[in-house]
Amino acid sequence: MARVKYKQKGEQIIPNLFKMTRSRLLFLLPSSPGSFATLLVVIMTIQLLFVHFSGVHYFRFIPRDIWRIFHSYVLILSGLLLVKSPLYRFKWVSFFIQSVFVLIHCAFIGYFVKTKQSFDYAVAADNFNEIFYSESLLVILNGMDPTAYYIAFLGIGFIFYKWIKTPSFKFNKFSKRKYFSVLSVYILFVATPVIQFDEMTNFFRSTFAYYFQEPQRDYKFYFNENSFPFLTQADNKNKSVQHMPNIILLMVESFNAGFVNSENDEGKEYTPFFNQMIKRGVYIEHFYGTSVQTVKGHFSTLFSLLPLYKGKVYRQYEKNNFKGLAESLKDVGYKNYFFNGHNSTGFDNTRSMMLTHGFDKYLVGKELVDESEKESWGSWGLSDDELYKRVFHFLESLESNDSPLFITITPSYHHVPFTIPIEKQEIYDDPISLRSRYANSIRLVDNSFKVFFEELSKRPKFQDCLVLITADHSFPVGDHGIYFNEVGYYEESFRIPCLILWEDQIQPKWDKVNVFSQLDIAPTILGAINALPSTHHFQGKDMLKQKIDKSPVFLIQPYNGTILGVIDFPFKYMKRIRTGEEWVFNLGEDPKEERNIINKMINNQQLDSLKKSMEYIFLNQYLIENNLVYFE
Repeated sequence: MARVKYKQKGEQIIPNLFKMTRSRLLFLLPSSPGSFATLLVVIMTIQLLFVHFSGVHYFRFIPRDIWRIFHSYVLILSGLLLVKSPLYRFKWVSFFIQSVFVLIHCAFIGYFVKTKQSFDYAVAADNFNEIFYSESLLVILNGMDPTAYYIAFLGIGFIFYKWIKTPSFKFNKFSKRKYFSVLSVYILFVATPVIQFDEMTNFFRSTFAYYFQEPQRDYKFYFNENSFPFLTQADNKNKSVQHMPNIILLMVESFNAGFVNSENDEGKEYTPFFNQMIKRGVYIEHFYGTSVQTVKGHFSTLFSLLPLYKGKVYRQYEKNNFKGLAESLKDVGYKNYFFNGHNSTGFDNTRSMMLTHGFDKYLVGKELVDESEKESWGSWGLSDDELYKRVFHFLESLESNDSPLFITITPSYHHVPFTIPIEKQEIYDDPISLRSRYANSIRLVDNSFKVFFEELSKRPKFQDCLVLITADHSFPVGDHGIYFNEVGYYEESFRIPCLILWEDQIQPKWDKVNVFSQLDIAPTILGAINALPSTHHFQGKDMLKQKIDKSPVFLIQPYNGTILGVIDFPFKYMKRIRTGEEWVFNLGEDPKEERNIINKMINNQQLDSLKKSMEYIFLNQYLIENNLVYFE
């Protein structure tokens, strides 16, 4: 009998120990964690399983990984307590706030699951004015995996049912001392530099870095105060503008150079027409967009300056002194027109910026084609072929004069999620993956090039015409497992096409030696007609010159922790500013960037030179922010 009692007592030790530990913990907390805490633990556990099995991070039974997991759970639960505890008297207000808290967590988790990266506050801060456009909301939703939401809504529904069935709840009395104890723990864990997987905390960390991290402190640049380091005296005193062709600059949306002269597994070329056109002009093999966003690519192309790594010039520094490509051409007699396939006049403040800096007219898709013509429109604007037709139709309607024209056209139909009508799908009949949708969409871009050149050839006025085809930025479609522009930093996120066509005026060639970027477009166009201003701030080179001095190309990924890079071919150096992570790739030997050779270059003069050259990015930022690029 005594033995049975002893056995029963032993069996109760563990449950009693658990109850005692739980009661002691609850005594220390300002309120009981409750059902929402259980729901968050379930969601976090599923997220950690994804982290492990997707290869983001393989957890092992070692102290470091155990601490990371513990760290993550403490953060989500303490965050929930901080939200719910002050509301202990208000049952349904507490329910609503906790539900919102869980759903916000799910939004961050959904982004992480889709991109395998934490959501960077810089994405929201730099693009706040554009977030509420319907097409932007579509991109945001496309960037989130909904699984966490499904679990959350089921859990919230169950909790709602449970609360309805329980009319009265016993809440702990609110204790300020306990509340601030939890707050102290939360702040301590947030501030501890541990890689963890509470995505809301990671968002807060990126917010802090955005406002308080000053990476320029690690880089030094020197120049005389109130001087203009970018100003250059052009060597063209004895040259004059004699030949003034019409000039068309075509900046295609999201044009990844990896699809040029390439084909799918079935042998279908992605861009057959463009591939043929390459034979008629100068094509640059190693050509880069300076960043990953339209407004930044346009700025570099039209002003020959790097974009900001934090913020947008078009919104924040529109009134700065710049003298870009349009103004330089206007000085020698050109009339300048900008045609945007997108249907918003206010997106990224582009219209105002263009009209301020040299363009005579700026038109968007809906000002060229009525929006009721549904077949001509996609989620991001007017179809490319229709845009080209309407541009030439508009130009024909202008009063006849002898002024040459500078025309910038920026189609926007080829945009993520790259969905096009079934009848226009030529590469894949059932495009499920992003890559297959991109392939169909880029073929449609290529077909539209045919329309562009057909329209061009019909107009005698454009028989003498310099055409430059490039992109605003590239777009990754699965290489290195990356499908989002705000995440990538490999070649597929930056390398874009550049084709220069001017019949009977330039010798066709495929330049596989030199490395250029969008900074080089304005000097090339102006150099081709001897119109480079005597004093200018252009930071690029003339790509058509016989002798070209080697210089580095700079890359800016403003998101994902701010990744800055420089290419001094064949070496490419990248650094994530927030964490200090570094990569070096030898593009000559490793074009797919599979081997980070940073550890093989320690105490290497080449590496030191690459790192030092990054000072230029911060100098560029400083000069733009302080309006020291150009003076009237």
